Amino acid sequence: HDLEFEKLGMVAWPKEVGFYNAGDNFEITPEMMYRLFLKNSEEPFWTPQHNEKTVIHQFPLVEKDPAGVTKRILEVFQQHVKRFGADHCIYNSVMQAYAFAKDLNKCRALYEEMKVVGLDPNAQTYINLMLASKLSGEPKD
Repeated sequence: HDLEFEKLGMVAWPKEVGFYNAGDNFEITPEMMYRLFLKNSEEPFWTPQHNEKTVIHQFPLVEKDPAGVTKRILEVFQQHVKRFGADHCIYNSVMQAYAFAKDLNKCRALYEEMKVVGLDPNAQTYINLMLASKLSGEPKD
């Protein structure tokens, strides 16, 4: 395996930075993605999709430590809205993070906020609400 690894030109990275998944695709860790956000979020090359990816990378952690990780997610959300404005990209990814945190009330609050800022909820929004309802044990409504 090590010989194949070297033959393909793959580089060993510290586990704090990233790893190769089962499909030999390199993935960075949630912590590293957040550090990249902190360093680059105001740079011209940083796009709304980078913010979405930052939130998505936090999903594995948000289930384990909802209180700590949702602070990060809120920081990404606020920076995104300030720099790029409100859009479905960030609202839906943050809503999904709150669903994994089993916080149905925050999901509902984001849903209402979307209407206030002029975003029509889309299919992903409703899927996120159903996911939050299921994970938090609340009835679907």
